[in-house]
Amino acid sequence: MRGVIHRLLFLVPFVLPAWMLVWWIVNGASPGEFLFLLIAMPAAFVTAGVAALLVWLRPDVRERRAVTWTDAAWLGGAWLAWLVAGAIGGGYGMLALIAAGVVAVVAVVWLWRRLRAETVRRYEAATASGAAPGGSQRGAARSPGEGPDAGKVITIEQIPRTPPSAGGTGGH
Repeated sequence: MRGVIHRLLFLVPFVLPAWMLVWWIVNGASPGEFLFLLIAMPAAFVTAGVAALLVWLRPDVRERRAVTWTDAAWLGGAWLAWLVAGAIGGGYGMLALIAAGVVAVVAVVWLWRRLRAETVRRYEAATASGAAPGGSQRGAARSPGEGPDAGKVITIEQIPRTPPSAGGTGGH
Protein backbone atom coordinates (compact mmCIF):
# COMPACT_ATOMS: atom_id res chain seq x y z
CA MET A 1 0.00 0.00 0.00
CA ARG A 2 2.84 2.41 0.81
CA GLY A 3 4.31 1.78 -2.65
CA VAL A 4 0.96 2.46 -4.30
CA ILE A 5 0.66 5.78 -2.47
CA HIS A 6 4.18 6.64 -3.60
CA ARG A 7 3.21 5.98 -7.22
CA LEU A 8 0.05 8.11 -6.83
CA LEU A 9 1.85 11.13 -5.33
CA PHE A 10 1.90 13.25 -8.47
CA LEU A 11 -1.29 11.86 -10.04
CA VAL A 12 -3.64 12.76 -7.19
CA PRO A 13 -3.26 16.58 -7.54
CA PHE A 14 -4.84 16.26 -10.99
CA VAL A 15 -7.46 13.65 -10.10
CA LEU A 16 -8.94 15.47 -7.08
CA PRO A 17 -10.07 18.64 -8.92
CA ALA A 18 -11.33 16.55 -11.85
CA TRP A 19 -13.32 14.42 -9.41
CA MET A 20 -14.93 17.53 -7.92
CA LEU A 21 -15.84 18.91 -11.33
CA VAL A 22 -17.29 15.61 -12.58
CA TRP A 23 -19.30 15.18 -9.40
CA TRP A 24 -20.66 18.73 -9.75
CA ILE A 25 -21.73 17.99 -13.34
CA VAL A 26 -23.30 14.62 -12.46
CA ASN A 27 -25.27 16.00 -9.51
CA GLY A 28 -26.38 19.14 -11.35
CA ALA A 29 -25.33 21.41 -8.51
CA SER A 30 -26.12 25.10 -8.49
CA PRO A 31 -23.98 27.81 -10.10
CA GLY A 32 -23.20 29.11 -6.60
CA GLU A 33 -21.68 25.77 -5.71
CA PHE A 34 -19.69 25.88 -8.95
CA LEU A 35 -18.24 29.24 -7.96
CA PHE A 36 -17.19 27.70 -4.66
CA LEU A 37 -15.61 24.83 -6.60
CA LEU A 38 -13.54 27.39 -8.52
CA ILE A 39 -11.83 28.04 -5.19
CA ALA A 40 -11.85 24.48 -3.88
CA MET A 41 -10.41 22.84 -7.01
CA PRO A 42 -7.17 24.91 -7.08
CA ALA A 43 -6.90 24.50 -3.29
CA ALA A 44 -7.10 20.72 -3.68
CA PHE A 45 -4.53 20.81 -6.49
CA VAL A 46 -2.08 22.98 -4.55
CA THR A 47 -2.35 21.17 -1.21
CA ALA A 48 -2.09 17.72 -2.81
CA GLY A 49 0.82 18.86 -4.99
CA VAL A 50 2.73 20.47 -2.13
CA ALA A 51 2.13 17.42 0.08
CA ALA A 52 3.42 15.15 -2.70
CA LEU A 53 6.50 17.32 -3.19
CA LEU A 54 7.27 17.44 0.53
CA VAL A 55 7.11 13.66 0.75
CA TRP A 56 9.10 13.12 -2.45
CA LEU A 57 11.88 15.49 -1.33
CA ARG A 58 12.85 13.15 1.49
CA PRO A 59 15.72 10.93 0.28
CA ASP A 60 14.56 7.89 2.25
CA VAL A 61 11.19 7.95 0.44
CA ARG A 62 12.87 8.22 -2.98
CA GLU A 63 15.32 5.41 -2.18
CA ARG A 64 12.67 2.99 -0.91
CA ARG A 65 10.03 4.11 -3.43
CA ALA A 66 7.49 3.87 -0.62
CA VAL A 67 6.13 6.33 1.90
CA THR A 68 6.16 5.67 5.64
CA TRP A 69 3.01 4.53 7.38
CA THR A 70 2.66 7.94 9.01
CA ASP A 71 2.99 9.68 5.63
CA ALA A 72 0.42 7.26 4.21
CA ALA A 73 -1.99 8.17 7.01
CA TRP A 74 -1.61 11.92 6.49
CA LEU A 75 -1.74 11.75 2.70
CA GLY A 76 -4.59 9.24 2.68
CA GLY A 77 -6.55 11.28 5.20
CA ALA A 78 -6.17 14.48 3.20
CA TRP A 79 -6.99 12.76 -0.09
CA LEU A 80 -10.03 11.02 1.42
CA ALA A 81 -11.24 14.30 2.92
CA TRP A 82 -11.08 15.98 -0.51
CA LEU A 83 -12.80 13.02 -2.22
CA VAL A 84 -15.64 12.82 0.28
CA ALA A 85 -16.09 16.59 0.45
CA GLY A 86 -16.22 16.77 -3.33
CA ALA A 87 -19.06 14.24 -3.35
CA ILE A 88 -21.29 16.07 -0.85
CA GLY A 89 -23.67 18.55 -2.41
CA GLY A 90 -25.48 21.60 -1.09
CA GLY A 91 -24.48 23.80 1.81
CA TYR A 92 -23.01 20.87 3.68
CA GLY A 93 -20.77 20.22 0.71
CA MET A 94 -19.27 23.68 0.99
CA LEU A 95 -18.63 23.16 4.69
CA ALA A 96 -17.12 19.76 3.91
CA LEU A 97 -14.80 21.33 1.33
CA ILE A 98 -13.66 23.89 3.90
CA ALA A 99 -13.03 21.09 6.40
CA ALA A 100 -11.13 19.11 3.76
CA GLY A 101 -8.99 22.17 3.06
CA VAL A 102 -8.18 22.48 6.76
CA VAL A 103 -7.28 18.78 6.97
CA ALA A 104 -5.08 19.12 3.87
CA VAL A 105 -3.29 22.21 5.24
CA VAL A 106 -2.65 20.42 8.56
CA ALA A 107 -1.23 17.47 6.60
CA VAL A 108 1.03 19.78 4.58
CA VAL A 109 2.30 21.47 7.75
CA TRP A 110 2.99 18.10 9.35
CA LEU A 111 4.81 16.84 6.23
CA TRP A 112 6.85 20.07 6.11
CA ARG A 113 7.93 19.56 9.72
CA ARG A 114 8.83 15.96 8.95
CA LEU A 115 10.93 16.98 5.93
CA ARG A 116 12.66 19.71 7.94
CA ALA A 117 13.43 17.39 10.86
CA GLU A 118 14.78 14.72 8.50
CA THR A 119 16.95 17.27 6.68
CA VAL A 120 18.36 18.65 9.94
CA ARG A 121 19.05 15.12 11.21
CA ARG A 122 20.87 14.13 8.01
CA TYR A 123 22.87 17.36 7.99
CA GLU A 124 23.91 16.99 11.62
CA ALA A 125 24.91 13.37 11.02
CA ALA A 126 27.00 14.39 8.02
CA THR A 127 28.73 17.27 9.81
CA ALA A 128 29.33 15.22 12.98
CA SER A 129 31.23 12.63 10.98
CA GLY A 130 33.41 15.35 9.46
CA ALA A 131 31.90 15.10 6.01
CA ALA A 132 30.38 18.15 4.40
CA PRO A 133 26.91 17.64 2.94
CA GLY A 134 28.38 17.65 -0.58
CA GLY A 135 30.44 14.57 0.23
CA SER A 136 33.89 16.14 0.59
CA GLN A 137 35.84 16.09 3.84
CA ARG A 138 35.53 19.34 5.76
CA GLY A 139 38.79 20.77 7.07
CA ALA A 140 40.92 17.89 5.86
CA ALA A 141 44.31 18.87 4.48
CA ARG A 142 44.93 17.65 0.97
CA SER A 143 48.20 16.79 -0.59
CA PRO A 144 48.96 18.41 -3.96
CA GLY A 145 48.19 15.15 -5.78
CA GLU A 146 44.61 14.91 -4.47
CA GLY A 147 41.35 16.65 -5.20
CA PRO A 148 40.25 18.82 -8.07
CA ASP A 149 43.75 20.30 -8.55
CA ALA A 150 45.32 16.90 -9.16
CA GLY A 151 46.29 15.76 -12.64
CA LYS A 152 48.20 17.00 -15.63
CA VAL A 153 49.06 20.61 -16.23
CA ILE A 154 48.31 21.94 -19.68
CA THR A 155 50.61 24.70 -20.94
CA ILE A 156 49.70 26.81 -23.94
CA GLU A 157 52.53 28.50 -25.81
CA GLN A 158 51.85 31.24 -28.29
CA ILE A 159 53.84 31.27 -31.49
CA PRO A 160 54.14 34.73 -33.00
CA ARG A 161 52.54 34.97 -36.41
CA THR A 162 54.16 36.84 -39.24
CA PRO A 163 51.84 38.95 -41.33
CA PRO A 164 51.44 37.84 -44.96
CA SER A 165 53.52 39.74 -47.52
CA ALA A 166 51.81 42.64 -49.28
CA GLY A 167 52.74 41.57 -52.79
CA GLY A 168 51.58 38.01 -52.44
CA THR A 169 50.32 35.71 -55.16
CA GLY A 170 46.66 35.94 -54.18
CA GLY A 171 45.35 36.18 -57.77
CA HIS A 172 42.59 38.75 -57.15
